[in-house]
Amino acid sequence: MASMRKLKAKAFLMEIMDFLGWEINTRKFTVALPNDKHTIWRNQIKEMLTLTKAHYKELASLIGRLNHVAFIIPSARYFMNRLRKLETEAARFGLVKVSAEARKDLRLWLEFLQKANKGISINNIIFRKVTSLNLSDSCEMGIGGYGHHSGIAWRYEFTKEEQISFDINQKEYLASSINQKIQLTFNDSQFPCSKDITDNTSACAWMYKSNFDPASHPVNNEIARETAKTLMKHNC
Repeated sequence: MASMRKLKAKAFLMEIMDFLGWEINTRKFTVALPNDKHTIWRNQIKEMLTLTKAHYKELASLIGRLNHVAFIIPSARYFMNRLRKLETEAARFGLVKVSAEARKDLRLWLEFLQKANKGISINNIIFRKVTSLNLSDSCEMGIGGYGHHSGIAWRYEFTKEEQISFDINQKEYLASSINQKIQLTFNDSQFPCSKDITDNTSACAWMYKSNFDPASHPVNNEIARETAKTLMKHNC
């Protein structure tokens, strides 16, 4: 208010405005990544995917931009783990090989960027009441789940080969991911808020952060990406 120049320029009602690098639309109630940023950042990821090895400065720049996107897609921070690991190695050696798992994450980030460019509902950024409350569990023989809001229950019995292919923590993680995918199909909320309850602390932690070794847990990586796609599909 002390600057008359800014007061004359901006002291009027508006529905859409750019603020701190975001386009805020108060009519649609969304926050979006501006088109120019989306184009530049998307092209940077595509260029990174063509490289066999990446420099530290390239990785640091890209990670800074993706971290910006994670402010409106908090769950996307989950997929920064492998990229930050590459950045740490590049800081030491100057040049680092872009791993296959990191490439999969970068391709998923292209979907995150597209979602951010279209606009994220403010309903999905703030704390809200759960609209899809679910329970999931597993044992050596199989997995299953139940939806409190939907009333839908399911179970799946593992084959002999599947029983020995996953440890118990991965089975719990898989059950939680599948349960959310099933239950969200029956959720009629425009902007669902999903919560899956499990009695396995490892699986619960993996839903929010990739604190496992990405090289030794490739199955976890695939489950995480599938879960992210499910949440994006349902605007959850």
